[in-house]
Amino acid sequence: MLPKTEMLSARERAVMAAVHDFFVAYTQRISFDSSDLVAFLDQTVVPAGFVPGAIERLLDEGLVRQTRAASYGNAYELTALGSAVAEDLKAPGPPAADHDRVPAADRFVTRLDNEAAFVDAEEKLSALVEAVRGTNDLFADADERLAVVEEVEKIRDLLSQAKVRAYAIWAAISGNGIVRWLADRAVGGVVATAAVAAAAALARIVGLPLPW
Repeated sequence: MLPKTEMLSARERAVMAAVHDFFVAYTQRISFDSSDLVAFLDQTVVPAGFVPGAIERLLDEGLVRQTRAASYGNAYELTALGSAVAEDLKAPGPPAADHDRVPAADRFVTRLDNEAAFVDAEEKLSALVEAVRGTNDLFADADERLAVVEEVEKIRDLLSQAKVRAYAIWAAISGNGIVRWLADRAVGGVVATAAVAAAAALARIVGLPLPW
């Protein structure tokens, strides 16, 4: 795989593959927007709410660029590097093993070494808490919502420590961890957007791409 390919999370790679599929299917098009990609994606793998954030990440990595070639919404096109990465993703080959991306159980991350990333994650988690408090359609009752708020706050509180076990952060954004669970449960909503942003910030502290 190309180096840029390995820096992307599994879902960001799926979005890039969808971009590739889009241009193969519509050879006359030179640009795409978020809604163009949703039809190409298996929503159980990449929730619709994840797509805008993924595109922002692809912009940051120089894999796509914004264009004014279309009159609808925000239009994007692949860069030369993005085309190479998309083709690399579509090429046959063994998938990366998920266990290779899991931090060791005895590894710690130090706040002093990465203060800006810790602060950013705290802010993103606070925004997620507020998003959860402001929704009424994800939970059966107020007690369920409170339980989720408290679980997210515990992750945020971990970050105030001088050192945090990397695996504790990873657990929140993988498997059935609370931040991952919210991103999947609140597909396409404000909570999902806040959860994806929080997950990306936590992954940066650990130094690994999102496992989804």
